[in-house]
Amino acid sequence: MLELAAAGEARITKSAAIDKATAPAKSWPIGRFFLMLAAVLGSYLNGIDALALPVTIAWDLPLIHAETYLLELSGSPGFGETILKLEVKGTGYSGEVPAEGVYHWRLSRPGLTSTNQQGIETSIFASGSFVALDPEVKRLSPPRVTWDKVDKAERYKVYLLGPNANQSVVTVTTNSFLVPKVDEPTMLEVVPFTEGRRTTRGYRMDQSLTLISGAMVQAAGTPPLVPVAAPLAPVITTETREDPRQRRHLVYVFGDGLSETMEVQKLELDLNSTTSQAGGGAGIWLNPAAGLILSGQADYHEHQDKKVTQPSLFPDTQLTINQSRYNADFSVGYNLLDLFGVRRVVFAIAGSAAMTQLPMVPAETLVTFGTPPALNKTRLSLLGAQVAVGYLGQYASFMLEGGGLTESTSKGRLIYERLLIDIYLGSVVSLEFGALNRDTQAGRCAKAADVCLATGTSTIHTRETGFLLGLGVVMF
Repeated sequence: MLELAAAGEARITKSAAIDKATAPAKSWPIGRFFLMLAAVLGSYLNGIDALALPVTIAWDLPLIHAETYLLELSGSPGFGETILKLEVKGTGYSGEVPAEGVYHWRLSRPGLTSTNQQGIETSIFASGSFVALDPEVKRLSPPRVTWDKVDKAERYKVYLLGPNANQSVVTVTTNSFLVPKVDEPTMLEVVPFTEGRRTTRGYRMDQSLTLISGAMVQAAGTPPLVPVAAPLAPVITTETREDPRQRRHLVYVFGDGLSETMEVQKLELDLNSTTSQAGGGAGIWLNPAAGLILSGQADYHEHQDKKVTQPSLFPDTQLTINQSRYNADFSVGYNLLDLFGVRRVVFAIAGSAAMTQLPMVPAETLVTFGTPPALNKTRLSLLGAQVAVGYLGQYASFMLEGGGLTESTSKGRLIYERLLIDIYLGSVVSLEFGALNRDTQAGRCAKAADVCLATGTSTIHTRETGFLLGLGVVMF
């Protein structure tokens, strides 16, 4: 998505009363999640492009929390025909425009009116203009954007905004700009720059903003387009704007509480132990490039328990279990919905690797009467796959991950599910809540067939369930 920030106000003649009956109903974020997912999948299955040209409009105004605004979007500066007329709350709106072209938007506060010097009733609006560029358009020449000169403007800043929240700023001294080749939907704004005056993007509507697209298909009767030389346009700077609806980078630490059941078996030995322990760990969830997702988590806890072993094998014997337990996994995957331009909703498939440590009776040990065996620490390295679904919101996010991994040497198996909920406490800090369920098992026998037959196979099966609470550092 692209962000278009607006600041400042202009007065425009109030043209019509607000028709609240035509305004779409407001929905909760989870409702928009299902609607968005249904729209993308439905359009894809019907052979229709899932998205047109995505845009996100934001405004910089003194806001009242419960106040409702009327947002209008049109292809003409007079707003004779509106593409969108919607009552909104907050500081932004995300949507799409149908095709390449010049668009104008305005925001009004319903019911707030005043009278200008001519006695005409007006409403106070924030407004803006932008050009939407479609990379799929076939062109005879590069597109050119022109506008009327602004009095006392020393130069003009041209903002090129890509869907990855990347924002390139180009400064020109003329009132035209030859657009470089774009490989993705791009939004363009022009802002006059005057010394001593605060300059921000989209602070005013510009009726003179014009796009000469250079498209191969021209309207009947129009002369063919001729490529023209580009004006001097040195790149001044490149910026990246924060947008909670875009890509997320999260690093977090946590404490956890786990209940673990451990089953150890070898020939006649059958040992079950259940205990609750506290531990901790850390995790990451990164979205560094289009669709790419890197995620992982590592945790550590102790399994400490005292068990009275089987009287028939070990009379009057108590076995103390004191085992350290750690688990770590890492996944590299791709958000399939990113192929359709949907980034707030995640449906990702990943390849995964994991490492864990399990207590087992040594494979060569023979369980004998009266002598309970010691438990050794066995490390397993496993490979498999993971599926993740989630939603990245403005104030909170959630991610549900599930994976299955195997290891051949010990016939190991790891199946896990975990849920992580982020509550954003500020621009970079988040509160983390989570739940975990993990099932691990493995078995080993002596390499020599005769020894394996005599000593039996040593197996271990653990089940862990618990919760976590932590803090994260989140960046968009």
